[in-house]
Amino acid sequence: MSFSWTEIIIYLLPFLTLFLALYFRQYLNDGRHIHLLPIDVMHPILWLCFHYLTETIFYFSLLPLYFIILGILGLWGLYQEEKGERAFRWTRFFRKLSKRLFVLTSISYLLMLIVRFIQVIIK
Repeated sequence: MSFSWTEIIIYLLPFLTLFLALYFRQYLNDGRHIHLLPIDVMHPILWLCFHYLTETIFYFSLLPLYFIILGILGLWGLYQEEKGERAFRWTRFFRKLSKRLFVLTSISYLLMLIVRFIQVIIK
């Protein structure tokens, strides 16, 4: 199966989103209520691209498995946060979980991208 234009756009979409989120960072918060980081903007895009890549490679989505891993990672993070010396704060917990999730999603996306390139080269 060769590349299609939509597939190439899906490959470039996370990098484009990261560039735009970093470039327009000052517009991601209003100063009082909303304070977003670039990784918060990238989560849905990475999930969408991960879903599309796993559908293309394996003919089924690995997104449900990914959400199970997310739940386990969240429970582990909650246990670590509760076990700590400091007082528990939900905002700190969700920020740490978001960062861990971003790293996990980015690594998974890049691995699926490499697998897809190998799959196209071999065929």
